[in-house]
Amino acid sequence: MLFAKRDMTNQGEKTLSQRFTKRFTRYLSSQSTDAAASDNQLIDIRECYELLGEAEASKTKQPSELPHIIHRIVTAYEKRTGHWLEAEQVALAAIHYDIEQQADILRKHFKQTLTNSTELYCSSNTSYLRLALLAEILNIKHFSLGKPAPDSATPPSCERKLNVLLDDISMSEIEESGRKLREHCTQSLMKKGISPDALQACWHLRMRYSDTEHSLLMKCMPIDMMRDVFKTQYKKKYGYIPQDQSILIDSLEIEVKLNEPCKPGMPAENHHVQQIMSQWDSCNCQTNQSWRYLGADVSLINTKLSFMTCPVLKEILANHVARPADLAMSNFFVRNFKKEVDEAAADN
Repeated sequence: MLFAKRDMTNQGEKTLSQRFTKRFTRYLSSQSTDAAASDNQLIDIRECYELLGEAEASKTKQPSELPHIIHRIVTAYEKRTGHWLEAEQVALAAIHYDIEQQADILRKHFKQTLTNSTELYCSSNTSYLRLALLAEILNIKHFSLGKPAPDSATPPSCERKLNVLLDDISMSEIEESGRKLREHCTQSLMKKGISPDALQACWHLRMRYSDTEHSLLMKCMPIDMMRDVFKTQYKKKYGYIPQDQSILIDSLEIEVKLNEPCKPGMPAENHHVQQIMSQWDSCNCQTNQSWRYLGADVSLINTKLSFMTCPVLKEILANHVARPADLAMSNFFVRNFKKEVDEAAADN
């Protein structure tokens, strides 16, 4: 009876390993719940644009969760592919994934009017990167903005007549003239309170053959190199090289540009963004409001930007990028010039 009673009392007790297993199981179950919640945490797409330099970050904004989310995405991607991604690549891929969903909304609204002659038009100021990606996904060759880009001081363009033969001047003399001209150009902007550190000067020489009117605008370079480059470009553009004629430098032209950080909606100084925007050309150099498609660089898309369309990364991003609301696309229009159609998504 004594042994029987002892056996009965010990049945309810757990060994050390059993108790540890039970508690560890509870810990793992609670951690898996927390991990699942964090794995499904949504990305604020606006922060992705900020990371790429496409918008100004708010000074009063709460601490961002984007770095933590990107870290989890990078880790998950590395486990499945064996390759690491940069934070900017993840941000760009998230933007691309979000824009693919935006494109689906526009396709439903404008499926009858999306042709090669269609222009994508946005009535509010937005990112040029967003417009470029959206137009490319929709196979649209032209996009424009309804509102002008942020106002800025118009950079001056200065010119000094030289009227000298290329063989009769040295690069040091050109540089001396250029320094004086650049100083004159920058004064007008500095008087408006713009720091000299924010200015960038572009030097060019207006050159032609002595007995012709056709001229080329050449970048400054060593004299011998400039002569060879000028001859090559002249023949390429005009189809011939005049015989027994000297090369004349008509003038030195300097354009002073603002070399400032990217403003909201302006293409960023980011190499991934630059690779995308290099496929587009601004039709209006003053406002950058209208852009046309130059053509896809297949090698660029298949190599340096292939991560944007990677199926594995898109599968991971599906848990972190929310589908945009239809109303969010109400400020987009498409214009088909052949049919003279102007439709708004908000009206459909």
